[in-house]
Amino acid sequence: MKERRQNGHTRYTPEAFLLWVFLISLILKIIHSVAIARLPLYRLAIDPSILALSLGSVVFLAAAHWKRLSAAKGIFLLAVFPPAMCGDPCSGYGLGFFACGVAMLYSGGHLKRYRVAKLIALSLFLFCTEVWIISANLSKTLSLTVLALALLHSIFTASFTLFLFLVHLNQTDLLHRDKKPSLSLSGRGLSVAEAYYVKAMADGETAKEIANKSFVSESTVRNTLSRVYRKLEVSDKASLMILLSKYDVVD
Repeated sequence: MKERRQNGHTRYTPEAFLLWVFLISLILKIIHSVAIARLPLYRLAIDPSILALSLGSVVFLAAAHWKRLSAAKGIFLLAVFPPAMCGDPCSGYGLGFFACGVAMLYSGGHLKRYRVAKLIALSLFLFCTEVWIISANLSKTLSLTVLALALLHSIFTASFTLFLFLVHLNQTDLLHRDKKPSLSLSGRGLSVAEAYYVKAMADGETAKEIANKSFVSESTVRNTLSRVYRKLEVSDKASLMILLSKYDVVD
């Protein structure tokens, strides 16, 4: 759910972000239902919003720990899309669920095979959902007006999703252009233990913490780091941190 950078900071993944969104929304919904709407507790167990938020939290939490369930995230968001559109064919909730669902499937690599067929299926799913919602809201049977409105909404949603994808590509391109050069620790003559100490220090650990984890004395760690300083041509820990910040450290 989260990855640790070399400078010690924690970078949260989009999946972790959405999990927190579901959890916080669930808590706020329960507080609103109990404290403001004063609904009886048994009503909470059958409230569609609470059930959807609870299920979303479980799906994203499970998918974060089991990679085989990675597709479940996108499928869940797409499944929530039609109910979220009920009452408003232009619902921001629904548009967001659809866009995030497609993005999750793409980022998980689930659109690589049979991409054209899957995109056509997603487009038809979007269009049919819009037709259904518009027909229900206008209390009309299938007509040219309904089809035209559904097509308009579908084009907008697809364009919005495509826009997010293009933004993603642009950001990815920037990241690639600004990518740091690699620093091979083994290539600079560091042993496995020395490389481990360097990475531990990059993660913010002290010499004492490294010693406790490695079951060696603190003086042993400091002596090893002294050799590291010489091999990497730095004078002290501060200089080492500056050096590491300029490179992507590899074994």
